[in-house]
Amino acid sequence: ERTRAGDHEGALASLLQASQMDPDNAEVRALVERARRSRDRKQEQVRLAGELEGLATRAEALIENGELDEAEELLTAGEVKYGTRKVIASLRVRIEEVRFHRREKDAGEKLKKAYRYLQSGNLAMAEEAVSEALALSPALPEAQRIRHEIEERRSAEKRQQVIAAARSAIRECLDAGDLEG
Repeated sequence: ERTRAGDHEGALASLLQASQMDPDNAEVRALVERARRSRDRKQEQVRLAGELEGLATRAEALIENGELDEAEELLTAGEVKYGTRKVIASLRVRIEEVRFHRREKDAGEKLKKAYRYLQSGNLAMAEEAVSEALALSPALPEAQRIRHEIEERRSAEKRQQVIAAARSAIRECLDAGDLEG
């Protein structure tokens, strides 16, 4: 009864008393062994739970400090030692969430940079910054808008170059007196 209630030590103590009263009783000896195994399993569970809690605490501290690769390594070692556990899986999800937010933040910074380059007319650098942002987070609508703006400006520049070249050719013809040129 005490074993079912989780009082392994109390059950074992009662059984040891009973075995002292009747040392030849095989049933009591078997119950003593069962109680010892049950107590040992419980102690092992408590020890493992403590180790897992320590591992989780260390991993959480690494995550908080931004040391995601180190946290990942610690969790992998934990899986090797303890197998797949909920706490390890939830910490892996947390690492991925932190990585996702970092990528989004970095992509946002790249977009700000792209916008500044675009405003200053440096289309090559703007395009490079947009490409970097999209590499971090491929579905950014703002990046697509800036990329479209870059294409529009390049098209406008090409049109201006064609117009300038045509004007120059017309001037040369006019200066040469060759209107059919």
